[in-house]
Formats: sequence, C-alpha cells, structure tokens
Amino acid sequence: MSTVRLVFANGEKLTSNANTLRVSGYISKLINNLEVNGDNSDSESDSDNESKNENKHTANGKSPTIDIPLDNITPETMKLIISWCNHYLETNKAFNNNIDSSNESSKSYNNIPAGTWSDNSLDEYISTQTSPILDNWERDFLNMDSSYLQDLLIAANFLDIEPLIDSICSIIADQLRGKSPQEVVNSIRSAHNIL
Repeated sequence: MSTVRLVFANGEKLTSNANTLRVSGYISKLINNLEVNGDNSDSESDSDNESKNENKHTANGKSPTIDIPLDNITPETMKLIISWCNHYLETNKAFNNNIDSSNESSKSYNNIPAGTWSDNSLDEYISTQTSPILDNWERDFLNMDSSYLQDLLIAANFLDIEPLIDSICSIIADQLRGKSPQEVVNSIRSAHNIL
C-alpha cells in the first residue's frame, strides 16, 4: 500500500494512506499513473527518473511514497477532506470491496421511465434518484461556517469527490429550503460580504 505525501503551496506537507485518498478521482488517477509510469522509466529524463525512483518500492520492501502537489487547496481544508474520506470508507462497503463506485455516484437520467409527467413529478423523481442520504456524523461534520463549506466544496470539486460534493450540496439545499428568493439572495450576500 502506497503512502501519499500532499505538498501545499506554503510548503507544508501532509502524509496520508493512498487508499483513503483514492476516494478522490483526481488523486486516484494520479496514483495509478505514477505507479504505472514508475515501472517504465527507460525513456524518461534524468530529473524525471529521480522523482520516479522516489515513488518506487525501496530495496528493503517499504511501500513507496508518492508526492502530489496541491497548490490550490489549503492544508486545513485537506485535513477536513481526509477526515471525511476516512468516514466514507468506514461506512461505504461497496467502495471498500473495490466495486466500481463511479457507476454508483454518476447517475444517469437516461433511465427515467417514459410517460406523461405532471409539473412536479419529474423533479420529485430526479430528486429521489440523486439526493444523498446523510448520516448524523456527516450532518455534524458539515455543520460549519459557509466560507469553510464553500472552500470544502471547491476543493471537493477539484479533487473529483462526487459523494462529498453531493453531501455538501444537500446541506446547502437544506439551509436554503423554505426561503424566499430574496432571503436566498440576502443569505448569499451576507455569506460573501456583498453589499
């Protein structure tokens, strides 16, 4: 099992288990590419070989360390994401059993039953197909200031963590549910200090 060292713009480094970070589609693809390319380094330049050799298994059998730069995410936000990923892995048995989670997380509207839809029934059907079910831990975890929630959403989008994006959007929707359009505008303005 590989270890991933995340390197941030401020020079801070954060080490995590590769399996935890594989919840991120972005990091999972990077890990896969580095592991595959690490074995095939004949045509690489010397500087590439030095960085690739650090990612290979060492002679004493230790697992490799893969460095991944994350210049646009803060270490504090990434620590929150790692906590969420650990919880996700504990509660999502399908992901742990190496079942392709992309099929579960990417819903398609192509399988909507044909027929005549009333004004709200299609919206209700789609909402039942795409709304994540949040457990108490997730609700407590995502109960944070809107600026932190926004940073978390932007980072989850960059890292391609669809279940986290869905959970954050569900929390935001719950916060806005029942408000008038003007109340929604006012809450967005106050959250972003817009006059």
